[in-house]
Amino acid sequence: MERLVRCGSDFSRLNYAQALGIARDRRAAAVILPYYNKYLKAMEAEAVTGVPDNVFFGPIPYHAFLSIAGDLFKIEGSEEYEQAIRKYFDHPNEQVRYWAEHALGTEGPTTAKRNADYRNKRGNR
Repeated sequence: MERLVRCGSDFSRLNYAQALGIARDRRAAAVILPYYNKYLKAMEAEAVTGVPDNVFFGPIPYHAFLSIAGDLFKIEGSEEYEQAIRKYFDHPNEQVRYWAEHALGTEGPTTAKRNADYRNKRGNR
């Protein structure tokens, strides 16, 4: 928890939060929540600016938000976090839908399609 608070980069922060989500230590929720609120506020930009062409490095932190929300969901099991993630299951961008499904550990339509495509490319039907 201390490393999450002290780390400087968003990428490292997501790794520490992921580890805390896997551990499901309820004390970690209080440490992760400020980042959730930060990313949630940044996600509101989509309503104003629309979906950016580059969802990986664009101005809206889709991956960070969905990852952090998923970690909180794992820890608390709260419907609030689940609904915040499920909202993106119908997103117009496939990558965002995939991140949302991954955050809940769900093999939804996007993940199932990607897994089938991967198996077909590798010849593992």
